[in-house]
Amino acid sequence: KNNQEFYVSILCLEEIEILSKTDATGGIAYCQKNLVQVSTDRRLPQINQKELLKQLDREQKRLQLRAKVAKKRKVLLVNAKNYQKQKQRVLKFCTLKGQQKKDFIDQLTITLVRQFDHLFVEAAPQFEEDTSSLFSEADWQHFLQKIRYKVKWYGKELYYINAEAAEPEKSLLIEQLGRQKLS
Repeated sequence: KNNQEFYVSILCLEEIEILSKTDATGGIAYCQKNLVQVSTDRRLPQINQKELLKQLDREQKRLQLRAKVAKKRKVLLVNAKNYQKQKQRVLKFCTLKGQQKKDFIDQLTITLVRQFDHLFVEAAPQFEEDTSSLFSEADWQHFLQKIRYKVKWYGKELYYINAEAAEPEKSLLIEQLGRQKLS
């Protein structure tokens, strides 16, 4: 109210649900298509952003067209209402895309923590500058941050393994190296 900002902090006490021990181990490697490649055939959450990406692409093309029309009419983009409305639509779709990725990473990390007691993660994956890939290095770092937090929270163990292997068997190699490290 009256352009004043107020901040409130709330302290909540949370009961931690203790997860049962599974004694299962899993190797996790980076994958551009699915974010992670797991060494076992366990069911993991999936993300489907094809429709959203189509809509976002369409809205970005419209934005470019509105910019072109505004320049042709010799109107500043700041004053072009159609351009500004379209810019808000594009921003909405970009935000939605980011929120979907965040939700996917949250679901994926809790699923992995529930299924495995010992997680072996690829320490230094190779990232390629491919604009068509769904997941980037930033998404991988976000995944690592979440998995570290949840592993610590639920009392599981996380290990980083250096492995050089081809894409299909990388997660299997990581799991084998991790088991040798545990022994």
